[in-house]
Amino acid sequence: MSIKIQRIGLVLAAISYLFGVGCTQERQKPEKTEQTTETHLDRPYFQLGPEKFAALRDHVAALEIGESRDRSTVLLGPANREEMDGPKKGLDWKCRRLIYDVTVISELPGNVRDRAVALAFDRHDRLAQILSTVDGIPSRGDMNACR
Repeated sequence: MSIKIQRIGLVLAAISYLFGVGCTQERQKPEKTEQTTETHLDRPYFQLGPEKFAALRDHVAALEIGESRDRSTVLLGPANREEMDGPKKGLDWKCRRLIYDVTVISELPGNVRDRAVALAFDRHDRLAQILSTVDGIPSRGDMNACR
């Protein structure tokens, strides 16, 4: 009977040890996750380099409201993405926006700290508005053509 009591004691000791180590490791995991998350938020997912930013700023400044989409894309190059505004009384789209990213905080879209320049073109592919969330590149134009 003393062998059974010793085995039970050893089993309980092993369980207590494993439970204690498991709890310690469980407490350490959230700390590591929080540090990793904070470090990732300190640097953007994407950021335009200084030379490319200066070129973008200069080319946007050279654009005139009413200019064609073809001319605009020749000056700025291809956009990072394109968005179409919804239908207007049976028409396919009202306005097209070419988005040029300057700073993207995370790979998930829609972060309020993202910085970009959007060129909005009317149905005739004429530049209606430049909308900027970037310091040094002012917004201008009017979206009335897209309403």
